[in-house]
Amino acid sequence: MPARAPGLVSLPDELLGHCLCFLAPQDGNAVTLVCKRFCRLFYKQPGPWRSFKVAPPSRIGSSAELAQHLEAKQALLQRVAPLVREFAVCRPYLQLHPWFLDGSSGQRPLADFLQLLPHSLAALSLLPYVHPLPRETVQLLQPLTALHSLCLAQLSSAEGLPTVLQRLPRLEQLECGLEEWSYAGSVLLPGLICEFCSLRQMECEGERLWGLSVDAGRWQLVIPLISLAALLNAALPPSASLQALLLEGLVIGIEALQGCTQLPALQWLELACCKFDAAAAAALCALSPQLTTIHLGYGRREQLQSICSQQLPQLRSLRLTCVGQTWLVVDGLPPEVSQLTSLQRLDLSTCRWRPKRVSAMTASAASATSLGDLPDELLGRCLGLLPLREGRSITLVCKRFQRLFFEQPSIWRRFEVTGSGSQRADESLVARLDAKHTLLQRPLTALRSLRIGKLWMPAELPATVQCMPQLQHLECGCCPDGLLDAACQLSGLTALQFAFEREQLPLQQLTQLSQLRCLIVTSYRRDSVQPPAPAAFPLLEIYELRAPDGGMQLAGESLRYCAIAPIKRGAEGPIGLSLEARQLHSFASLLAAAVPPAVTLQALSLSKAGFDAAALQGCTQLAAAQCLELNQCPLDAEALEALFACTPQLDTLHASCADPEHARVLCRELPARVHTLHLSGGLQSPLPELFQLRSLECLDLGADWKLTVAEADMEDLASLPHLCALWLNDQAMSSLPKHMPARPATLDSLPDELLGLCLGLLPRNEGRSITLVNKRFWRLFFEQPRLWRHLELSEFEFRSDEGQVELAGVFCRTCSLGPAKFDGNALACLTLNGLDSSQPLVAVLDAVVPPSVQLQALSLLDSRFSAAVVQGCTQLAALQGLQLRDCPVDAAAGAALLASTPRVTALHLDSCSQIDVGALLRSGLPQLQMLRLAYYLHPLPPELARLTNLCKLVWLTHGTSPQASDVEVLRGLPRLHTLAVNLLSIRERTRVKKGLEASLPGVRIVQA
Repeated sequence: MPARAPGLVSLPDELLGHCLCFLAPQDGNAVTLVCKRFCRLFYKQPGPWRSFKVAPPSRIGSSAELAQHLEAKQALLQRVAPLVREFAVCRPYLQLHPWFLDGSSGQRPLADFLQLLPHSLAALSLLPYVHPLPRETVQLLQPLTALHSLCLAQLSSAEGLPTVLQRLPRLEQLECGLEEWSYAGSVLLPGLICEFCSLRQMECEGERLWGLSVDAGRWQLVIPLISLAALLNAALPPSASLQALLLEGLVIGIEALQGCTQLPALQWLELACCKFDAAAAAALCALSPQLTTIHLGYGRREQLQSICSQQLPQLRSLRLTCVGQTWLVVDGLPPEVSQLTSLQRLDLSTCRWRPKRVSAMTASAASATSLGDLPDELLGRCLGLLPLREGRSITLVCKRFQRLFFEQPSIWRRFEVTGSGSQRADESLVARLDAKHTLLQRPLTALRSLRIGKLWMPAELPATVQCMPQLQHLECGCCPDGLLDAACQLSGLTALQFAFEREQLPLQQLTQLSQLRCLIVTSYRRDSVQPPAPAAFPLLEIYELRAPDGGMQLAGESLRYCAIAPIKRGAEGPIGLSLEARQLHSFASLLAAAVPPAVTLQALSLSKAGFDAAALQGCTQLAAAQCLELNQCPLDAEALEALFACTPQLDTLHASCADPEHARVLCRELPARVHTLHLSGGLQSPLPELFQLRSLECLDLGADWKLTVAEADMEDLASLPHLCALWLNDQAMSSLPKHMPARPATLDSLPDELLGLCLGLLPRNEGRSITLVNKRFWRLFFEQPRLWRHLELSEFEFRSDEGQVELAGVFCRTCSLGPAKFDGNALACLTLNGLDSSQPLVAVLDAVVPPSVQLQALSLLDSRFSAAVVQGCTQLAALQGLQLRDCPVDAAAGAALLASTPRVTALHLDSCSQIDVGALLRSGLPQLQMLRLAYYLHPLPPELARLTNLCKLVWLTHGTSPQASDVEVLRGLPRLHTLAVNLLSIRERTRVKKGLEASLPGVRIVQA
């Protein structure tokens, strides 16, 4: 036999070590089990241990397992620490048991790992997910003087960070973030207090340059820069050469630039939301002799003039840009731009060009130069458009801004004080909640909705609630002493939700709130509670009473759950009563107490409830019930017969049975009038006797995953004359072909006439696939007259993604002509996106609308126009539909546009401000029949009452519920018959729909 080939064991240590170096660290479990020599060589190789990560896997099922995992990681790091060059703590994914970095809960702290790291460490990345980095993390970085890259996410404190960073001479890349909820969320650097400061490689005009980004972090406010030289000395390592600089939200004066010598190699400069004068611009350009690119964002014409007037022979690129939906408005380029003789690239793609004009909103606003010059009423409206989180910046401007901000009712309709579970042990949460409590005291008289979680419940909450006369919705995670007394004094409260667990509460006094429409009460007590009877609330529409531990007493019955809500089908399902109990004795008395007078019972859901036939005697409240749900209810034949006799209009049944015998009894007693049956639980072949259900249309057996179907079952199902829908599980579906007849004929075997009719049902855009089957399919597809009855040859689109399209002297981004839907009708519509011109619109319509096309609708998107643009445009006289989206319209332009479109019956206003909508409606639209308001989060304007012929209103509120003032406006529309609103919450949909139907009789309320 030939000699045996040498194995790995026979290799010398050096060569064997190189082989083991190609393995990953996780392979060490197998390698170290071979022998001690393999184990020793494996842990000596620098390759597997160059990068060391601590990332607890998501499969860890307990805190004890996590502690063991961290101990093993620490032991491994202690063994290979001299070889580690990169260390990272990674974010876990879907981890149920988080790592407490401070060492609590018996886990290894992060400090134990950082103390083991060698001084030669080159890269450190700490990215925790749930908890912030401990305070001592910054001090533990001092020995790591060889760091090139440092990433610290979610620092709880930046104390001492600048001092430590100055001792890292080799640092090239730094990324640091403060904790999200910390109110000390600013980085204190010499010369500036900012929110974001980073040094990294940036992509600048196709080149990668080392750049510094400094963001003041105050939206629409600017922070003064004290000294640029001091800032760069602190932010730049000694060995760094600054090539790019981005400054955002700063006030730059000539004094801040004195003594700055770090900009000789600067090539790229971006100034966003910065304020500077001509002297500062001249000094900044003089300090940057190699500057080739300038970006100016949110700038003014004077700033552009001051930059272009400097001696910049080396400048090759100039860009005027902005972010998001706010456009930089430039009234023509200044003549100083011609002095930039070396300019090769001028980017104006995000700029807007428009002539100078004076707004006609108010006489005082016409001459205003800033927000501070506006009158109180107009300034208050402007501040009312801001979200609540902007209040921290607005209130710092001046006392007038602060007063007007807290006086706006649109901002303070809803107030929430909540916190996630990860913040319960967070010290910063205390400061956050205190700030929330202080903020809550300001808009008390304007608040309509207050939501306070269980995490924070101040003792003075009842006294605070008494000072909220406008409060309509109150939700509390727990119920402190005196809260119910305070809530009962609110005459406008319509929705109340709270929970309690410690002491008995006088729940019967809730009957004083006769105006309640929604009531949700949860008891976590171990003993039984006695809530008030829902029938005692005359206007109650939705309620939920839950006592999972001790139960509750209602009309002499012991219940765990009682609620009025839609059954099974969400907001569109029938309103029904849901009950969970062990034994019921009298349905008549229970339903008399559980069903409010304002509710007509349409469905009944019983869970784990047992009763006999005598319990249904005298029960007449189920006469209108159409849907019935029985979930694990142990009922005999007599009880089922009595239940079905009390529901003469029963149409749908959802039943979950405990065993096959229960299912057979249920189907045997089921009346023949049932059209829909959902059956699950314990089904076996042969199936229950379903052949007697002659009216059955839909049968759902898919919830039973063990169900099999025999041939006899298929014969019974085939005998049902009206069955049109059948749901089975995968196992039952796989057995169906055995019991089905021979395979039917395919499409290819059909005659030409029948195949042509089938192909005629397809949409025309499917022709690309159909014509590839064969020539016969291709011929028949093009012979169908239904598909080719209408052929639109006038559909076109002009598009320019990087610039603008010029049409007859008018500039826009896109222009298209094609069908568009207005109030359900497809109209020939011309769409102009980005129109901005003072030229008449007549020339555009003559150029793009063919003579054979009758223009029926016009859509203007993100466009600006004046009254002169649409005056004298006779082509708009036949328009039936008009859409304006993101179009600021003054009174004169709106009046001219509507005067040119006297036949418009459908109007779409998308993302238009409250002022623009009011200006359009004041112009007069007596012929308007359909109005759509999209992304309109303000109260309905009173000018809406002028639309005397309005029949349909589509109001896309995106989660905001209509208020009482909106209902008053809608009552002034005599011909309104359809109102479509879109509400996100199912519970909110039903509540608002019921309220609107009661307030607007004769108006159909639908979900948009």
